[in-house]
Amino acid sequence: MARTVFIKLGAIGDMVQCLPALRALKAGRPGVPLTVVTMRWSAPLLQLCPEIDEVIPAPGPGEGGILGRLWSWGSIIRNLRASHPDLVVVGHRNRMAMKVAWLTGAPERIGFDYRGHGWKLTRSVPFQVEDHEVDRYAALVEAAGFPVPDRYPRMRMAPERQEAIRLKFGFRPEWKYLVIHVSGGVNPGTAMLIKRWEALKWAELCDRFIEDRPCHIVLIGSKDESQAVEEVIQAMNQPSVVNLTGRLTVEELAVVLSVCQGFVGGDSGPLHLAAALGLHTVGIFGPSDPRLVAPRGPNHRVAWHRVPCAPCYTPKSVWEGQDFSSCPIGTHVCMKELEVDKVWKVVKEMLEEKV
Repeated sequence: MARTVFIKLGAIGDMVQCLPALRALKAGRPGVPLTVVTMRWSAPLLQLCPEIDEVIPAPGPGEGGILGRLWSWGSIIRNLRASHPDLVVVGHRNRMAMKVAWLTGAPERIGFDYRGHGWKLTRSVPFQVEDHEVDRYAALVEAAGFPVPDRYPRMRMAPERQEAIRLKFGFRPEWKYLVIHVSGGVNPGTAMLIKRWEALKWAELCDRFIEDRPCHIVLIGSKDESQAVEEVIQAMNQPSVVNLTGRLTVEELAVVLSVCQGFVGGDSGPLHLAAALGLHTVGIFGPSDPRLVAPRGPNHRVAWHRVPCAPCYTPKSVWEGQDFSSCPIGTHVCMKELEVDKVWKVVKEMLEEKV
């Protein structure tokens, strides 16, 4: 029996950017099951996507120790081989993912060829460092012979899920809700705090929202981000917010976003998820390049203070192993010089249109 396998061990934002490619894979092979292998923390999100038939969670960096990870990957490979896939698409540049594809026994294996790293692939696609992330994944699917005409990530939540989340958290259909994500940049095994804007600036921005119009602010984040969110709340003049930090599963986050009208946050998974759910969004960028990774579409806007050293977080610098746990030049100037007035101007455009 034929089966398609897509391997992308990415965070939530990465997997949202894969959705057009996954949608096209399913449309191109409508009677063939589609399996996605992804990191454990992203798996619940993909389980909400009807075009995906199976999601296999893989261990993240450092999870379970070396022996534990080897055992987990051995189990994943055995299960994949038993399903007899005939096509595997690899959304990575590294040899480990390409080796997993080879070990599945699939006769056709498509992935990126970057600086000679197209190991054990039957067909390689050049990794274009200047392409948007969505287009890179689309190129893999097109190499398999399936067009990707729609390059916009899209998700929908079932009405019954939305009604349940409204009841659980007291959301009222007639009210307007604006979601704020003040932290981000952290995933299991990685931490990029250089993507974060300053707490005092977030607090001032939130105060301006409350003063400008009658909308309810919803703060989100993981348990690990609770301190960053609390710093913002303490600095606000009018701390009238709905604080859901640390209270949502990945599935609940998606449904909460789907019943809100606007979103403002940094370059992180929730920003991409909000945009895919159809919210009007504003992304605050600094070290990363919005031309390559920002959500697409007329509903998204970017606040970016580009300085000479930005963007520093690029496909090239990631491949070279540069450390982004702190600012590479020690100034964090791209975020520190991004003033509230500039962000507010961009947000006002979004507010006038939607919220």
